[in-house]
Amino acid sequence: VNENNVIENETPFLDLRAACTTKTACTAKGGTCRKKRINCDGLYVQVAQGCSGNCQCCIPDCTTTTCTTSSCPTGFTLTNSQCLSFQTSPDTWNNAQLACQKLGGRLAKAKDTTTLATYIKANYAGESFWLGASDSITEGRCTGGICGLIYNFGDEDCMLWWGADDTGYIDEPCTESYNYICETDVTYA
Repeated sequence: VNENNVIENETPFLDLRAACTTKTACTAKGGTCRKKRINCDGLYVQVAQGCSGNCQCCIPDCTTTTCTTSSCPTGFTLTNSQCLSFQTSPDTWNNAQLACQKLGGRLAKAKDTTTLATYIKANYAGESFWLGASDSITEGRCTGGICGLIYNFGDEDCMLWWGADDTGYIDEPCTESYNYICETDVTYA
């Protein structure tokens, strides 16, 4: 600041006052963009893409707010607040993960193990499906789901719904081929 109180040689800074620009990735989920420094007021904060600049996409969390409708993309079925697609062409766990990504999703997490088990038994009796949990990177350190359901038997690193009997959730070698369940985001309106 010089003797006339004028700032000289000002260093550029991030303008936190700049408006947020909402992109389709956020509005498609029923969201709005807000500054990262502003709380989403009971809405779920989606850290991923959807807004420009120093903004976050806030989408409805239907467990805490009332959502009028929820839907899934074509090929996915709304099952207990998850958009799931049951793929019945067996493949390895890694290939199943890649196939799910091509569909715009990922291998599914067993968010509610009881409800998912009931759905599979009712609609896919006797079938087995890969799920997203795995401890393949570090034995005993699970990523991608409810990991207490994996037994950690050496090379059996990937989570599977075993439908041949009432065993339920087990872990199997990731190189085996099984059906798989893909998951993508629910759209709320």
